[in-house]
Amino acid sequence: MKTPRKSRLARFWSLPLAFSTLFSAQTVFSHPIDDLLEDSTVKSEAVRHAANEQNQANAARRRVLASFLPTPEIQASYTRLNDPTTLSVDLGPIALPPVEVPIMGQIQLPDMELDLPPFMLSDEDIFRAALRLTLPIIAGGRRLALLDATDKGIEARDLAREAAERGTRLKVVLAYLKALEAKELAQIWQTRTEFDQKLLALQEERASTGAGVALDRDRAKVQLSDSQRRKSEAESKLHRRVEELNHLARRDLKGEITLEELPEDWFQLPAERSTRPDIEAQRKGASALQYQATAESRKLYPTLALQGEVGYKKGDPGFIDGDTYWQATVVLQWNLMADWNVRMAAEEAEIKGESARIDAELAEERAELEITQARGQLEDVELALKVAEEGVEAATSGETNAQRAYDLGGISLDLLLSTKTRKAEMEEHALEARYGRKQAIVYLRYLSGLEPLSR
Repeated sequence: MKTPRKSRLARFWSLPLAFSTLFSAQTVFSHPIDDLLEDSTVKSEAVRHAANEQNQANAARRRVLASFLPTPEIQASYTRLNDPTTLSVDLGPIALPPVEVPIMGQIQLPDMELDLPPFMLSDEDIFRAALRLTLPIIAGGRRLALLDATDKGIEARDLAREAAERGTRLKVVLAYLKALEAKELAQIWQTRTEFDQKLLALQEERASTGAGVALDRDRAKVQLSDSQRRKSEAESKLHRRVEELNHLARRDLKGEITLEELPEDWFQLPAERSTRPDIEAQRKGASALQYQATAESRKLYPTLALQGEVGYKKGDPGFIDGDTYWQATVVLQWNLMADWNVRMAAEEAEIKGESARIDAELAEERAELEITQARGQLEDVELALKVAEEGVEAATSGETNAQRAYDLGGISLDLLLSTKTRKAEMEEHALEARYGRKQAIVYLRYLSGLEPLSR
C-alpha cells in the first residue's frame, strides 16, 4: 500500500520533534532539593536583608549623582508698609533746619521748591519673586571620591547578597543530607524491628508448644523493645530534620518533604578555587571606606559654584513700577583648613578604612585556615568510613554464621541477637561516616568559593 503524501510529511516533521523531546528528557533533571533551594534563597531573611542593603547602596549613588545637578531655589516676599515712608533731608548747606518729608513728596520752601527723584525710594508695598539655580562646578574632588565610594559600596553589597545566597544554599544542602541520614537510620531500625517482631512471634509459638524456653521468649521481648526505642528515636530525629528544612524554605513546619538520594557525582572534590564573595565583599567595603575618607578630606579644598537668578520686583528701589531682572554670580569658597571638625572627621574616616582593610586581610587568612582544617576533617571522615565499611562487612559475615549456628542449635538466642544488634550498630556508624563525608565535601566546596553541589 502506498503511503499518502501528507502522512510522509507528518513523519518527516515528527523526527525533529521526537529528537527534541528525547534531548530535553536527557538534559533536564529536576530534584526535590531544587524547590527547597529556590524557596529558601528567595525567602531567606539574610538574602532579603542583603537585598535591602543593595537598594540602600544604589540610593546613595543616586544621591551623589544628584549633587552634580543644579539646585533650584524659589524665593518670594511681600512687605506691607503701614506708614508712608519719609526721608530726612539735611538742609544745612543752605542754612535751613532738617525737615521730614514723604518720599514721593516735595519740600516746600519759602523761595524754592525741591523735587525728589522718584527712582530712589518708594512708599508703596514691596513684592519680590525670584528663581535661583546653583550649579557646583568644582567641589575639591569630593563628589568624585563619593561616587567612587558608592560604586565600591554597590559592588560590596552585590557580593554580600551573593554570599548570603550561597550561605543559604549551604544550609539547605547540609540540612537535606542530615534528613537523608535520619531517613536511612530509621529504615535500618525499622528492618531490625520487623525481624525482632517475627522472632518474638516464633519464640512465643515455641514456648506455647513446649519446644522452646520462656527465657528465649523474654529475651526476644527485651530485644524488640530496644529496637522499637531506637526506631522511635530515629523517626523523631527525621521529623526534626524535616522541620528544619521547612523552616529554611519558610514553609509550614509540619509540611511534607520528598527526600530522594542525591547523585554521587554531585559530590566532587574541588579541583580549583574561586574567589569567595563574602571575602571579596569585605575588600570592596574597605575600599569604599577609604574613598569616603578621601571625600571627607576634600571638604577642606576650595569649591567653585555658578549661581544664576531671574526674578521680578515691584516697589523696590529701582523697580517702582515692577520689572524683571537676571543676574549671574560666580562663588568661590575655601575653608582654609580652619574647620578642625572636618579635619578630625577625615582622620577618623581614614582610621575606619584602614581597620576595614585589616579585617579583610584577616578574613582571607581565616579562610585559608578553614580550608586546611576542612581538608583534614575530610581525611578523618574518609578513614572512619573505611573502618566502618570493613566493620559492616565483618558484622554481616558474623550474622550469617551466627544464624546458621543458631539454626543448628550451636549457639544461644542471646548470642544471635547480640550479633544482629552489632551489625545494625555498625551499619549506623557507616551511615554516619558516609554522610559525614558528603557534608565535609559540601563544606569544602563552599569554602573554596564553589557551589555546594557539583551539578
